[in-house]
Amino acid sequence: IMGTVFINEKTISLIDLYTIIEAQNIGGFNRKADTDLNKNKNKTILVVDDSPMYRKLEADLLLSMGFTVETANHGGEGFDMISNKEYDLLITDIEMPVLDGFEFVDKIRNELNNMNLPILALSTRVSEKDIARGKEVGFDWHMEKFKKDLVMDKVLNILGEK
Repeated sequence: IMGTVFINEKTISLIDLYTIIEAQNIGGFNRKADTDLNKNKNKTILVVDDSPMYRKLEADLLLSMGFTVETANHGGEGFDMISNKEYDLLITDIEMPVLDGFEFVDKIRNELNNMNLPILALSTRVSEKDIARGKEVGFDWHMEKFKKDLVMDKVLNILGEK
């Protein structure tokens, strides 16, 4: 249980989905971060996801790997942050309010003319159509959520740590 919320005067428990998945050995969640944590301290990653649960899980994973992590609740907030600060990597969801991931990345690439920021889409939307659209707007990589080990490896490879 991650916590509880009150809705219509009823207590609702929030489950930690990643812990359940990890316990069932689904999606390769058993490997621990096997990296020199001090090496990663000077790398800052922006995680943009409208789901508080996924945002926290992604941030916690990256923090466990030694990275500095900042988060945004949606593409609009993420765009403001990228407009004012440089990041080593952007990890973003696609389905979000204000600016979805496609609009968000398109604005980064075209309005900010930021072609150097590595961008990883981490989403449940992984159809061929979604991947093609992502490439069109400027995603460098497109991965499915729930693949913790693959995400860890990809982040380390992107940032030259492996």
